[in-house]
Amino acid sequence: MTQRLCRNCGTGLDIDQDICPSCGTKNPLVNPWYTYPLGALIVAVLAFLLIDFNDIRKLFE
Repeated sequence: MTQRLCRNCGTGLDIDQDICPSCGTKNPLVNPWYTYPLGALIVAVLAFLLIDFNDIRKLFE
């Protein structure tokens, strides 16, 4: 099952192949630029929803 093509020779690669079987060129998957900021945003929103700020405020009183 071909998901992507080799950058050097154009041979079909499976999704889990990092090295082309024909020419030996490395073809790693590249994460888009927004992957890590989006992950950080999700973690921040979850932390905001799960933290009880009233208890934290009581600690500093």
